[in-house]
Amino acid sequence: MADNKPKENKEIQLGESKIAAKVLIEPWITESSTEGLALNKYTFKVSKDANKEQVKRAIQELYKVKVLTVNTMNVSRRFVSYGRTPGW
Repeated sequence: MADNKPKENKEIQLGESKIAAKVLIEPWITESSTEGLALNKYTFKVSKDANKEQVKRAIQELYKVKVLTVNTMNVSRRFVSYGRTPGW
């Protein structure tokens, strides 16, 4: 008799780490961040209330790497106009 149960996927899913799900929002892909890849520097958009230690722990759990340093910066919103409609 055939067993119709789906096979369990043993790969690590990005949503498994609870810290990473709360801290990391998305990778930040820009021209300058892709230049940093040659120097093993990676850029992420993270939660506003996350500190450096939480970011470090989230990256280590999610990607199974050793993080040496974490640099953070606050980027302010940009004002744009869509025709007559102003916005952020």
